[in-house]
Amino acid sequence: MELQIPYGKEEKLSVIIPDKNVLAVVYPNEVKKQNESEILLRAIENPINSKSLKKFLSNAKDILFIVNDGTRPTPTARVLDIIYHHIMDKNIKFIIATGAHRAPNQEEFDFIFGKYYDIFKERIFVHDCSKNEDMVFIGTSKNGTEMFVNRLGIDAHKIVIIGSVEPHYFAGYTGGRKSFLPGIASRKTIEQNHKLALKLEAQALVLDGNPVHEDMIDALKTIADKEIFSIQTVLDGERNLYAVTSGHIHYSFYAAIDKAKEVFCVKIPKKADIVVSISPYPMDIDLYQSQKALDNGKLALKEN
Repeated sequence: MELQIPYGKEEKLSVIIPDKNVLAVVYPNEVKKQNESEILLRAIENPINSKSLKKFLSNAKDILFIVNDGTRPTPTARVLDIIYHHIMDKNIKFIIATGAHRAPNQEEFDFIFGKYYDIFKERIFVHDCSKNEDMVFIGTSKNGTEMFVNRLGIDAHKIVIIGSVEPHYFAGYTGGRKSFLPGIASRKTIEQNHKLALKLEAQALVLDGNPVHEDMIDALKTIADKEIFSIQTVLDGERNLYAVTSGHIHYSFYAAIDKAKEVFCVKIPKKADIVVSISPYPMDIDLYQSQKALDNGKLALKEN
């Protein structure tokens, strides 16, 4: 059997394995191809437990968009294609929710924003978790995490979050509440939150009782009076847009999880002696991101 292993953005490496040694080659589930513009438009026009985006924006004094950095495949530019006419004349800013990651380089800015980078570049801010002077204390979580977040998120009249949802090896799932904490949190807060990943309850596909997830929910409770409109995307195994949800930050997140399971929860014949796990771009940009391949791959590995 010859396998083409993705390496970087374009390159593939050829690997030959004797057929008798191969239990299975596992990919995300194949799902029906979607008309991306249609499902984006449908989701934004039919928000879950929320007023429409147009109404949400209508009386906003200012709006902060929280968007993912280059380590996530979130199709932010495609979302902007659909909502640009709603926001082009509004008082808006963007903050890139880097968490503790480095700032994007120019290639990554172009990946995130596409043609909108030149339009909005004067209004794009990059979160820096080490700049304590930019942080505001919003309380302590029930797990003891001291929650400091970027002042832009506190000062904004309204917030729009653009995220993507897929399994995450210790937060349960990416997306939704994760844009706020760790997305725009201080380094101290992120360290305290991510230490909770050492607890057995912090694992892929698990939210109930997951202390990492609970911290993120607690952070949002502190700004419960602030209006947030969430747009959550789910990609298929080929990075095409498979599903979109919008509206209330938690309800849209849980609805997106249902669609993410259709793509990423894959059956295997049985557990194997050896698992080779691939992290495709952009999860191969550094050792920290590639940890996802180890933690998810180990689920297919026999004990001991």
